[in-house]
Amino acid sequence: MDYQNYREGKIHGNAVFPFNIYPCAIPEMFTGVLTHWHDEFEIIYIKKGSGIVTVGRESRSLTAPAVVFVLPGQLHAIGQKETEHMEYENIIFHPRLLTGDKGNSFDMEYLLPLFEGLVQIPTFLPASHALFSVLTKPLDACDSEADKQEKYSPLFVKGQLMLLCYHLRANFPVAEETLLQQSSLNQVKPVLTYIHRNYAEKIRIADVAKSVGFSEAYFMRFFRENMGCSFVSYLNEYRLAQAEILLRTTRESVLDIAQETGFPNFSYFIRSFKLKYGTTPLKYHNTYYLTREAESISETE
Repeated sequence: MDYQNYREGKIHGNAVFPFNIYPCAIPEMFTGVLTHWHDEFEIIYIKKGSGIVTVGRESRSLTAPAVVFVLPGQLHAIGQKETEHMEYENIIFHPRLLTGDKGNSFDMEYLLPLFEGLVQIPTFLPASHALFSVLTKPLDACDSEADKQEKYSPLFVKGQLMLLCYHLRANFPVAEETLLQQSSLNQVKPVLTYIHRNYAEKIRIADVAKSVGFSEAYFMRFFRENMGCSFVSYLNEYRLAQAEILLRTTRESVLDIAQETGFPNFSYFIRSFKLKYGTTPLKYHNTYYLTREAESISETE
């Protein structure tokens, strides 16, 4: 749930060691992760099954084993492929783990071009790629060491991440222009931040359009062209995703959760939730949270 709740404000790990690995399963843990972005470097390491990963405007159906490299600032999403199951790890770290807070000449020469998107690394890395085993070996080593949680494990993990950066720099060329110079996609980011901060309140399209300096008509067309859906559809999906988390993890009433996630019309919330998750919010809440709570009490006794 830490990962599912994550947006660009959260620190993964801690200030000294901004690194974490999140084991995830779709649809067992959640049905997907909506389009978002953050300042961290994210590696989606698919271990079992199949799923759909979107980075920027490109979506790929991937089958394990596979890796996806998401650079800092890139828009990305993860979703279920039809009715299939997918288990994966999100390996997330802030570039300052390797570069420090202030870039020096070494960082500028070897590391910053990678994190700034100047190096033409493959976004999607299937098992058939010639360098798959080379690039996943440091990831597997990080995974094994992180499980130990020993005092000096962070040193080992940092060394493996440096080794990964070495392989990426040594094997892929530097582009003449940054790969992240996609102004229209970058303009979407303030909109996603606006939704994250205000989804519990009434949101008018006119207000969001004004916040990014667009007319309402242009904003609606712009959002659909860049996100592949209408603004209203995305907002509704985001609110439902937040409601699903609360239904699964808290003892709050369904009515309170509907109001907290921006659904003042309770009937509409029930219809929308049932359409997305195939069951009513109350049944979902009873199935996941209340059942889990009863099992926890039983184990304690």
